[in-house]
Amino acid sequence: MKKPIVLVGIGEMGGVFARGFLRLGHPVYPVTRNQDLEAAAQEIPAPEAVLIAVGEKDLPQILEKLPDAWREKIVLLQNELLPADFAHLPQATVISVWFEKKPGMDYKVIIPSPCFGPKAALVRDALGHLDIPVRIDTGQRRGAAVRAGGEKPVHSHHQYCRAQDRRQRGRTLVGTRGHRPQGRQRRHRSAGKPHGQDLRP
Repeated sequence: MKKPIVLVGIGEMGGVFARGFLRLGHPVYPVTRNQDLEAAAQEIPAPEAVLIAVGEKDLPQILEKLPDAWREKIVLLQNELLPADFAHLPQATVISVWFEKKPGMDYKVIIPSPCFGPKAALVRDALGHLDIPVRIDTGQRRGAAVRAGGEKPVHSHHQYCRAQDRRQRGRTLVGTRGHRPQGRQRRHRSAGKPHGQDLRP
């Protein structure tokens, strides 16, 4: 049997990750944010990963109480993380989630979710079993990356993911801005008026 995954926070997003890890063959042990983490760490001292899936407002308290045995195994998935939030956790894996999960509905992928850290391949493989794409960003790419539209180096994973996501969203808009719908063009031609002329009476 593969090593267990500890899931801190049992919500919509955490449930998606749990499904992926279970399909990958890892047992998943849920822990609520109100449970004694030290006691849980004594029961599961050597997990494969510890996924922190609590809300942003609860994250500082959870990280403060995180057992030492789990510190090198954590995976963070909050999109509003700043580098200072995990600067004291150099082995943390961070994923910027770009899929939606609403109550009563299945997840919806927007774009591939960038992930960085020692457990990035594990996260990619787990979500891959759910057909959720994950893009792994290496340390070399992170250090050499530049902001979208500028030449200033991006030194943090958070900034790098944001810059890459802005680039990808920008590419999806190429060829769509500034074009009239085809139906309006046909109405112009059928009315016998030059393209773009005002048709109001």
